[in-house]
Amino acid sequence: MHDKFQSQQAKRIGSAVALATLAHEGQTRKYGGMNYITHPLRVCIQTQIWLPSNSEAAAAAVLHDVLEDTTTPASQIEMVCGKETLALVVELTNPSNKFPQISRAERKQMDREHIHSCSYEAQVIKALDRIDNLNEISAAPKDFRELYCQESMLLCKALTPALSQFGETELIKLFHFTLKEVGGVAP
Repeated sequence: MHDKFQSQQAKRIGSAVALATLAHEGQTRKYGGMNYITHPLRVCIQTQIWLPSNSEAAAAAVLHDVLEDTTTPASQIEMVCGKETLALVVELTNPSNKFPQISRAERKQMDREHIHSCSYEAQVIKALDRIDNLNEISAAPKDFRELYCQESMLLCKALTPALSQFGETELIKLFHFTLKEVGGVAP
């Protein structure tokens, strides 16, 4: 029974990796020029550390940017990885993308309010996603790097109450450490 369960988990994660790789084909990271898929793969690996035995979360982690940054429909994610994974990917998708006409500050506030009301798993993945992004931001122009670090500090503050409730103080400490190392700011 245990082997069958692990096999199902591995299959779900493998299918998600294949779909994300196809969806992000030809995309590169904004700073550094690496293949885009390297970012979701790192977030997936970290998710497996922080949320072990949760294949839906690992699959969602590797797919977290697919609805935002590609033309892949939600129905394809559901068909390949299931409803639970799709639900997490939807939680991880920033709602502000539908409102490009409002200011960046308003969009980021909307996204923070959204993730604050999401599941514990989505909040863990969002924190890991942001930490990974922060670790690549050094090549960005200084003014954007400073803005992104300030936005990240606000996101960390929005996530802290829920993550603390579940005992994720080490993840919060990692977020704080990364902010301090990358941007010289700490919540």
